[in-house]
Amino acid sequence: MALKITGHHIEVTEQMKNYIEKELSRLDRFFDGIIDTEVILRQDTKHNHLKEAEIMINVYEHKLTAKATDSDILKAFDKSIAKVEKQLIKFKDKLKSHR
Repeated sequence: MALKITGHHIEVTEQMKNYIEKELSRLDRFFDGIIDTEVILRQDTKHNHLKEAEIMINVYEHKLTAKATDSDILKAFDKSIAKVEKQLIKFKDKLKSHR
């Protein structure tokens, strides 16, 4: 699985990258057909206390996305990864039911 991590108005440290890679590697348990993943971490320019994490995952010909905001960037990332996990489970169930 290819991974791209981008920070907009926020510095992505090595510790954050390691945490994100570790958490995203767990997604293979839910669905093993993940092609690539992109993570965008943003700081809201209007409200400096809000951080946003967005995860975009390509699976076959579909793109799953999840966004979450919080005052802490890693909490926002955890919220968005929980949303993506639900989407992957639902997508896998759809594939199984169509066979």
